[in-house]
Amino acid sequence: MVMTTAYLITPAPGDSSLRASFLAAMREFEAETGHTDAGGLSVADLESGDCFENYAAGLRDGTSLRRGTRPLHTADWWWCERGPGGGVTYLGRASVCHFLEPGGANLDFAIRPSRRGQGHGTALLAAVLPVARARGVDPAYLICDEANTAARYVIEACGGAELHHPAGGRRYLLEVAASTLTA
Repeated sequence: MVMTTAYLITPAPGDSSLRASFLAAMREFEAETGHTDAGGLSVADLESGDCFENYAAGLRDGTSLRRGTRPLHTADWWWCERGPGGGVTYLGRASVCHFLEPGGANLDFAIRPSRRGQGHGTALLAAVLPVARARGVDPAYLICDEANTAARYVIEACGGAELHHPAGGRRYLLEVAASTLTA
């Protein structure tokens, strides 16, 4: 269960508390999986020069080079909370990669390892669905690893219907307009 009030923001390159929290989260991902959750950038990349600021600005402005995004179309949202002392804590993110045809899109989300199991994944997905719908995403498709039972639970709790099992994973359809939180 989520014990704090988290909220969606567009990536914020100028916030130093968010930068520090984002980098700490990327270190957690890197320790767990060997890579960050930052589009192929390493922690060392993100810490050097203006890399974090440029990365966050590109996500915010829709000008990042992530395949499938439309220029000047926001496709990434960060899930954050206010920390003690007013700083911002990065909890995770949701991303949309639009298909070339109108309407449908792949929706992806991740919660930083130290904050999993607290209800943030379900809350994040439930919060981002109306935002995605307002931007023309319906339906959304989600793919997760077969072994990722937590992600499967989150997707199903938000109304995702399993389509099929690609090699090593599961693919879901989520009718954004009809989604309801069931858990």
